[in-house]
This record gives sequence, C-alpha cells and structure tokens, in this order.
Amino acid sequence: GIFFIINKSIESKISNSVVTFTEALSEGKRDIASQYVTEDSVSFLSFEELPQNQELMNTFVKYLYINKKKKKKDGDAAIVKAKISNKDFEKIMIKYMQEVVALSISSNDTEITDEELENKLLQYLKDQFDSQENEILTNEVNINLVKVDGKWKIIIDDNLRNGLFPGMLKIIESMGPQNPQ
Repeated sequence: GIFFIINKSIESKISNSVVTFTEALSEGKRDIASQYVTEDSVSFLSFEELPQNQELMNTFVKYLYINKKKKKKDGDAAIVKAKISNKDFEKIMIKYMQEVVALSISSNDTEITDEELENKLLQYLKDQFDSQENEILTNEVNINLVKVDGKWKIIIDDNLRNGLFPGMLKIIESMGPQNPQ
C-alpha cells in the first residue's frame, strides 16, 4: 500500500540524484552536477573557468558510463551500488607526463609559444583518450548519498573518485602529498 509508494518515491529520488549527477558530469555541466553533491564534495568539480579546462573535463568524461545496480536506504543515508566504466587514467596520464617532458625538451630547441605547447598537449591527451590501445576499466562502486535539506546529495569519496577516473588517485599520490578534493 502506501508504504510501498513512499518507499518507491524515495528510491526514485535517490536514483534521480545519481542519474542527474552523472549525466551532468558526462556532459561537462559542472554547475548542475555540483547541485547533487555534498558541500564537502563540490571542490572535486571545481577548477578554473577556462575554455581548455572545460574541454579537458569533456575529454575526461567522454567514455564515462554508470550502470546502477542496487539501492539501499537507512534513514538519511543511502548507498547505490553501481558499475562505473571509464578510460584507464593511470595509463593515459603516465603517457601524457612523458609527452610533457618530451615536448618541453624539444620546445627549448624551437620557437613555440606557451599557447601552442598547451594546444599540442591537450590534443595529445584527447588522442590518448580516443586511442583503442587505452582500455576502458569497470569498477563496482558504492555511491554514498546523504539527505541534506530534503535532497539526496552524493558524497564524493576516494572510492567514487577512483570509479569515475580509474587510476587518477594513484597518479596524484605518486606526485606527492596533495589533497585530491
């Protein structure tokens, strides 16, 4: 009866938060995606508003796919089990850093502007994401949500970060002590 309808409505709101967040993220709409995450998690979606940064984020999410499996609610907390697929960031970023070094060295011998160098590196990164040799990884992830002011918000933790961008945390950790949020 009525409990079933209320329960289905809550489950639907939880799912809608996850779906809207992931669709917005995959479309590069950070302003919309940030409405579906906790206040602590908003910084994960923040970076300088430059056209090349938007282009970079679009590249990062081009192959992102999320398949929701199960939902579990306990009061003002919920978990959505999902399979998340995206390109292997670790492999791509290692190649990218090698290219940065190679281009930096070769640009010392030629007259190349910073803008030209940035454009070459951005194109290299895009090519790596589109390359068939860089595989798509799938991780099973628990997406944690909490109810804030009547709305279901996603908590972006390391587990979710690694699901969205496989291997990225490993690369960040290898670069030294930093906070990936």
